[in-house]
Amino acid sequence: MSAALVDAAGLHADIERGRAPVILDATVLRTPDGYASGRGQFRVEGRIVGARHAELLTELSDASSGLPFTLPAEEQLQRAFGALGIAPGDRVVVYDRLSGAWAARVWFLLRALGHAEVAVLDGGFAAWVRDGRPVAYGETEAPPRARYDLALDRSWFASKEQVRGYAEGAEAATLVCALRAEEFGGEAGANPRSGHIPRSVNVPYLSLLDDEGRIDRGRAGELAARLRERGEPVVLYCGGGINAAGLALALHVAGFDDVRLYDGSLSEWAADPALPLERGSGEGRLDRPPGSVVL
Repeated sequence: MSAALVDAAGLHADIERGRAPVILDATVLRTPDGYASGRGQFRVEGRIVGARHAELLTELSDASSGLPFTLPAEEQLQRAFGALGIAPGDRVVVYDRLSGAWAARVWFLLRALGHAEVAVLDGGFAAWVRDGRPVAYGETEAPPRARYDLALDRSWFASKEQVRGYAEGAEAATLVCALRAEEFGGEAGANPRSGHIPRSVNVPYLSLLDDEGRIDRGRAGELAARLRERGEPVVLYCGGGINAAGLALALHVAGFDDVRLYDGSLSEWAADPALPLERGSGEGRLDRPPGSVVL
């Protein structure tokens, strides 16, 4: 099993042996008006024993940017992870209550900070509960603040200007949209303008999960092989850098790490009327068998 994934049995065994990692619940909820903190569910509906709530909405994002889940300044990330009691050498396991993309976002942030030991709970909280593992409820005490001083490597991220160059063909790259097919095609979406960035291919993050919400290693491996065949830099995007982080995790599990994340994603791109959006199937789907993808 990839070191980036841990299963419920392995995590429970570590807890029972007194070798528990720092466990983070990164859940964010979708609402009719946008997003809401998962902190209430964390307290009332249960959590993994010993877990701490990582607040992606505000503490791990730049809430002043006007865009959801924008990468914050290095100092803010250091403060937020330090407040969670995480030291640079700690082992961290992240989970969420949904598809795992929220957990993958925190995983990606920690990796961009150079944090060596961070993993995602494969299948998330659902896998933990399904296996009958213990659940805690109620308020939690804040952990002792730790000194977190790892430096953010911004080369893990692509800027709007870089993506524009790829979309215009000024430089070669494979742009991969991790949204659902109907969002990619422009039939649905949360932004004022719908569709996808020109020259994009579509790999919905959810297409790489099995029926129990775990990353399907076979599908992830096939995708990694096709990206290697293309031989181009890979930039992942979605609506706000969340599903794209899930795609980055799946590719990492398959041994493919030559990716960057367009942090602003369509939230930033669609807000700029000067930037083009396309509708329809675009460059095709890379998560389907050869022959069904337009390359």
